Amino acid sequence: MPGRHQERTLRVDPIKCEGHALCIEAFPEMITADPWNYPVLAPGPVPPHLVRHAEHAVKVCPVLALRLVG
Repeated sequence: MPGRHQERTLRVDPIKCEGHALCIEAFPEMITADPWNYPVLAPGPVPPHLVRHAEHAVKVCPVLALRLVG
């Protein structure tokens, strides 16, 4: 449908993630830390006005454990 935003969701690969926490610093609106400094993602799609922030968080992950799907 024209004009409709495609829903995009953050996903983290827990095997690849090393807990650098750069994504948490880059996108605290939807990513928080667990007690061991690993990311905890907010459920649901990324709001359209925050997609650019989510894309930045994906780019700063040094081990490519974070991705934006949808």
